[in-house]
Amino acid sequence: MAKNWITDLDDLPTEGKLHFAKDGGSGQDWKKALPAYIVPLNRPIRIHVPYEVPGFGNISVIADNESNGYVLEHQSDFIELNLNYEIAKSKFSAFQKDYQRIISEGYAISPSIHEKVNNAETYLQEAEALLSKSSHDMKEIIDLINQSLREAFYGHEVLLLDKARADIERYRKGKIKLQVIDMNGRPVPGVLVSYKQSSHDFLFGANPMGYLSQFDDKYALVLKEAGINYSYILCSWASLEPSPGVYEFGVIDEYQNITRQIEYGFNLMGGLALWFSDVGDASFMPLYQIDMSLDELKDNIYNHMRALVSRYKDWIKDWEITEQNLPFANMVGLTWEEKLETYRVFINGTKSVDPEAKFIFSSLALPYEQGLGRLGDVNQYAGGICFPDFLDLIINKGIQVDTIGLEFYYSGKNTDGYIPPTLELSQINNLLEKYQKYSKPLLVREFSAPSVQVDGTGWWHHEWDEQTQAEYLRDFYTLAFSKRLVKGISWSFGVSDKDAYIIGGGLLREDFTPKPSYHTLKNLITSIWTTTGQGITDENGQVSFSGFAGDYEIRVEYADGVRNYKAHAYKQRDLTYRILPNSIKVEPTLDIKANASDGPITVYPSGMLSICASVKANGRSDKADWWLAVSTPVGLFFYTFEGWRTDESPMYQGKLFDTGDFEVLSIPFDAVPLGTYSFYFGVDDHMDGKISWNSLYYDVVTVKVEEK
Repeated sequence: MAKNWITDLDDLPTEGKLHFAKDGGSGQDWKKALPAYIVPLNRPIRIHVPYEVPGFGNISVIADNESNGYVLEHQSDFIELNLNYEIAKSKFSAFQKDYQRIISEGYAISPSIHEKVNNAETYLQEAEALLSKSSHDMKEIIDLINQSLREAFYGHEVLLLDKARADIERYRKGKIKLQVIDMNGRPVPGVLVSYKQSSHDFLFGANPMGYLSQFDDKYALVLKEAGINYSYILCSWASLEPSPGVYEFGVIDEYQNITRQIEYGFNLMGGLALWFSDVGDASFMPLYQIDMSLDELKDNIYNHMRALVSRYKDWIKDWEITEQNLPFANMVGLTWEEKLETYRVFINGTKSVDPEAKFIFSSLALPYEQGLGRLGDVNQYAGGICFPDFLDLIINKGIQVDTIGLEFYYSGKNTDGYIPPTLELSQINNLLEKYQKYSKPLLVREFSAPSVQVDGTGWWHHEWDEQTQAEYLRDFYTLAFSKRLVKGISWSFGVSDKDAYIIGGGLLREDFTPKPSYHTLKNLITSIWTTTGQGITDENGQVSFSGFAGDYEIRVEYADGVRNYKAHAYKQRDLTYRILPNSIKVEPTLDIKANASDGPITVYPSGMLSICASVKANGRSDKADWWLAVSTPVGLFFYTFEGWRTDESPMYQGKLFDTGDFEVLSIPFDAVPLGTYSFYFGVDDHMDGKISWNSLYYDVVTVKVEEK
């Protein structure tokens, strides 16, 4: 039987083995024996098996009794399953639940999805009706089951992609208001304002930047043209430190040419900086570490990272600890507690040089492949465990995890001979969703797909070819880009077929000509997910737009000529930029609340009033006057830390900074006149102790005091 797994309902590995059992129909003939799972008692299990759905794909599918799992309560109990039917029933249930949930959340979905739901259900019901008969034609039943599966799989993918495209608009864009004013602070209506995105905050990666990781301008140019802005420097330990304390930085300086990569504008990570694996050679883990004591190993790690970070801290801020949960990532024979000590030393050595350094822990996204198990005694040898258990361990032990890196090799055949399960889009989506629970940034550290069909491998929609590769790329990137916590996606490993880890998995052919997948990726990054436009300022001198996060070039066509400016959009944030003839400034965001309300509110003489305020500087740090004033029935008053004043006096003078919410004052209303009170909180960036109206930013909340 082909590769198959049993897991719990969270897709985590569970105890159990595949055996073969004889029933009444097999007699003593083992060739007729049925596959049978031996499973733990009282634990719901899920079955993962490869299955060919005609017209859709040869993919990994799930049977899980409509998300309830299969449970045995007593020894020698058994459940006999019609696996084809269980797969179809489980798939339709998953599709229907997502369909109902997504509609209830208010998403607009394609009309074809309703038809797919109905068709999948109808075919399944017809199969169930035939199965209920004492005599039935299994071929006819299997045909109906496969038609139900085909409708459910296609419909589920379209449903999730519709939702993803809506979420991209929600999570990847920010709102920008551009206000054109003259030197006297008056709005300038009727001028043409153009905006064009020039960079992305999201990390669109690819690597390596040359065959066998040797930097090649040819690679960098073609990737830069496609919108790639991210890569990594391969920090193979044994190459960098061939003997303890002896460093060969030419591996990075010359072979990978880090300065050229920076010149191209690539953001860089220190990749595979700690692995403990030789992976068939000695380039990643130096063999001299095998004979070290734990203390010697920790000293080696600490000193290595100090040396590495001292040299590259200006260019590299993220450092990767790789695949530590896999069985081959322990060539030095450590326990889990000892491994934790090495991670702390790695982090401490790095931060002793660069306190702002960040750390990425990465591994295989799928928890149950490669024979991975569950975490047991942390004082025992650190064997292979699933990545979620590993993350739970290190996070609970206080290890600094800034980003979780996920590897997605779930199609085709790897060059090392391994054939992974082929995952369709709903399973890809589920994997991305599972890691959201950690509330940490996610990096799709490695992803690629084949452009050729290899014997013994699965397929998706069509046998793998260049067009199918491009379509899989498009849909995978759409799903991943839509997830709020995903900060980047890297096509890796291998930009061209010459060095791709998946056979035929490059964006470029061996002769370096681009495949359709390259053009698809380029179109996503530089066209579909890049914002450009223009507008005419209204009577308030304003033009507004919603744009993908990143840098923007702003062009204003004044009556006396054109002027150019720069701005930045942040995802899920609203910003206003004031454009003067000779400058552009982002407005700080100010907020003032009365009794936790934006107002207006009503209070009574016996009540209390709490005034809270906050400032988001939005990257600004210029000096400013900070003001708190209140307009009352008996006049205008200014608040200072010494008390209320009737003359124009700032509350504070100093640089703009993010404050978070803070309580400015809390006062009883039992001794104030009835009437309306307007509280103003503002800053102006001309720090002179006077209100500069053309550079004032403020918010107001209104409170009405009246008798009950």
